[in-house]
Amino acid sequence: MTDPQSPNSSGKAALGWVVALLALAYAAVLHHGIGPLPFNLQWYSPRGFLLDTTLLGPFQRNVVLGNLVLPGIAALLSVAVFRLTGSSVARLLSVTAVIATFWFCFYGLGERVRVWDFFHWRWSGAMLATAFVIAMAATAPLLARSLWGRPSSLRWILTALVYVPVVLAGVALERNATGTDDSLQFAISPWPAVSVFGLGLFASTITALYAGLALGLGVSSTANGANGPRRSVIRAAGIAIAAVVPAAWLSLSSRLGLLPFEAGPPMLILAMVLGGVIALAITLFRRGQGGAIGRLAKTFGLGVLFAATPLLAGQALTQYDYTITRDQHAQAVIDALAAYYEREYIYPDSLDALVEAGDIEALPKPEIGFSFLSDDEQFSYQALGTSYLLEFSASRWVQCAYSPPYEDEYEEEEEDEDRELESWETGEGESAGSWSCPKKPPELW
Repeated sequence: MTDPQSPNSSGKAALGWVVALLALAYAAVLHHGIGPLPFNLQWYSPRGFLLDTTLLGPFQRNVVLGNLVLPGIAALLSVAVFRLTGSSVARLLSVTAVIATFWFCFYGLGERVRVWDFFHWRWSGAMLATAFVIAMAATAPLLARSLWGRPSSLRWILTALVYVPVVLAGVALERNATGTDDSLQFAISPWPAVSVFGLGLFASTITALYAGLALGLGVSSTANGANGPRRSVIRAAGIAIAAVVPAAWLSLSSRLGLLPFEAGPPMLILAMVLGGVIALAITLFRRGQGGAIGRLAKTFGLGVLFAATPLLAGQALTQYDYTITRDQHAQAVIDALAAYYEREYIYPDSLDALVEAGDIEALPKPEIGFSFLSDDEQFSYQALGTSYLLEFSASRWVQCAYSPPYEDEYEEEEEDEDRELESWETGEGESAGSWSCPKKPPELW
């Protein structure tokens, strides 16, 4: 898949692929060379062999220098790839190597290595998958341009073969990479900084910018057929759209709970500035070239589809897991426990007693990630006589817990303010009680 707008000789194109593979090899060497040595050594495990050499001595003493120089080498290799070949796939791989190298250095040098040491291969996989997804978001317009340039069934098939692994990596990170349950094969941390900031911040912001550019440049491309004043108004409108859409995209995503953090004013203002400046630069550079600007708008539009699919799919599935588990499956268990207690005046020692007593037909299981990536999930239950604790691990949350209301025989009804607080915690139509997690997946930051 070579960019038809940047023709290269076959020799330069082949050299570009060699450099792209060299960049990946460099990232692999750093992964194995600075990553912590695990207890159970596998072929994919880090070896830490570079940490015992004098080569990395200065970078271990000065972590900031290491985080600049070592990823900088990968960045130079990526620049060479962009200069040598127009292949969107080669460029994607080189950008992946740059981002992965940064993550490896960030968590392989200094005190942060303890995080990598604790999660072992899960942390390696999370860093690599995140780098892959961010690189796809960043280079999505290049992939889109290669498809627009030479549309063919073979080209689309090859694109799918490259793109499908990116989608799977993004969705797996979103849906499986949080929580504290060891049975979740990609559980990395209750505060998964790599996936949260990698996917939620960088990839989502890039996607929002592309959406603004697609719409804004689409409007600007119609300016050539207008007279002088009207042409200026249309171009200004296109630039304004390119600035407003990214902020609106991030704000709406935050309100819908699709981002694991709140998109506050600083982030929204930055997105507006970036979108407006990029659109202005393109408009000035392509002045009088409405056709070229229109092609760019289509390219960014298809790029949005490529960049947004893994993010939105993963976020939607995460939201689905959380809602189904908390509001349906857990609620069914809570209702069964309430029926058992009303009859026996005490809660059962185990949830199996609910099935035996006929209070529930079968015990539901939490919906957490993909079943083939996790072991058999169960609700955690602890009987406390006249109370209990029901827990489950949840994506984008540490451990969700519920306990029934405390019954005071001398108190016939609760205060109004207590009822208001309870309704906020449990939501309309839920059993009165105490949840440790809100009704909507919370923002981690």
